[in-house]
Amino acid sequence: MHRFIALLCQEIPSLQTIFDEHISDYDDLLPHVFVGDLTRHIGKLAVEPEGVETAAKIIQLLEGGIREGSAEVQELIGVSFVENVPKLEQVEVERTRSLFGPNLIAEDRRIN
Repeated sequence: MHRFIALLCQEIPSLQTIFDEHISDYDDLLPHVFVGDLTRHIGKLAVEPEGVETAAKIIQLLEGGIREGSAEVQELIGVSFVENVPKLEQVEVERTRSLFGPNLIAEDRRIN
């Protein structure tokens, strides 16, 4: 899980700020909490015209993780991302889900 989160931060440099704040708050990486924070961040990006591209890139990485990641990574994405999307504001939910690929759509249907 730690390697997957490192990959997210490497591929999307703007996530480093969220990661740094997380470490500052918790003194360690708590993957499920971090991905919960990431979910809220994606929701906000998805409704901002200048943020949609970044949201889509993050979701593309999550799509790859749920498709090809270890069982731990798949669980992390399912439980801490997909399951939390419906808790966003309605417009954020709609815009975020519109960016899902087939594997996230299937997980969303399975969980929610």
